[in-house]
Amino acid sequence: MKKIVGLLVALFLFAMSASAEELLYPRADGNDDVVVPDQLIQAIPGYDSKKPVYAATDVNGWFVRGSKFTSAKILDATKMAREGEGTNVFWRVKGLKALSKDRRFHPVQLDESGKPKWALIEEVYPLESEFVDTSNKEGPCLLVK
Repeated sequence: MKKIVGLLVALFLFAMSASAEELLYPRADGNDDVVVPDQLIQAIPGYDSKKPVYAATDVNGWFVRGSKFTSAKILDATKMAREGEGTNVFWRVKGLKALSKDRRFHPVQLDESGKPKWALIEEVYPLESEFVDTSNKEGPCLLVK
């Protein structure tokens, strides 16, 4: 009986560590959604939990290409939704893989003037990570595969 209980406890701990590790890195979820761990959202300078978080991408002009890219419909389509509780909080962008043609994005919050405050990817992940795209001279972004 002790062996069975010990085995069950070991399996439970292994399952818990495996599921927690999945939330440490951005990843595709299903066919088109992308999930991002809360750790990255917290790396937005001056992060405000009362303001929306967006996935800056080619669809919304990366929030630097003018108002024609930021209609209410586009903002809603690129808004990230907070999910989970406690230590298992993550953020979902529904349909991002289908929405963004180049499959690159960057979590942001907008300041009072509408300018993006970029999540500091380089402070959370090594830039050599397979999901970090460093091809743009403006700075790193995330790559959805």
